[in-house]
Amino acid sequence: MASRAAPTLTSVLLAAMALHGCAVLAVPAVGSAAASGGGELVRAGAGSIKNGTVYRTFDAPLREVHAAVRTTLSRLEFPGPEEQVHEGRVTLRTNAIERRVRIELQSITSALTQVSVTVASGPWRKDPATATTLVDLVAEALGPPKPRALSRPTP
Repeated sequence: MASRAAPTLTSVLLAAMALHGCAVLAVPAVGSAAASGGGELVRAGAGSIKNGTVYRTFDAPLREVHAAVRTTLSRLEFPGPEEQVHEGRVTLRTNAIERRVRIELQSITSALTQVSVTVASGPWRKDPATATTLVDLVAEALGPPKPRALSRPTP
């Protein structure tokens, strides 16, 4: 599986880098599966890239996504992020070698959270490849979705 997913991920990332300032591009969440060999379950879904910022909505409460973001940043040895909370939106900022990372978390419902990641590598240059990787690793940190009972209409 990794042999098929890796070229797909490469194609998606190359397209994202080429189009990051021009269009919105749907990005399937295959990065973590490709990186892990496809044997581990991750949350399925798609995100989008607009102007170099990667967006993805997770079926998890804000507190769980926040914990997954902090775990991911720590595992990747980013310095502890600065955090701001404003009107239900959490913004985390940190730096790496020649990169500035901004991650925004916003509750859509109590069980749905949107994440946006922007990585800047200069005053006017974005790094959507690194942002996509961060989002994929957050999905991996969240793990597979918890099973939920489906309600069926009663006849």
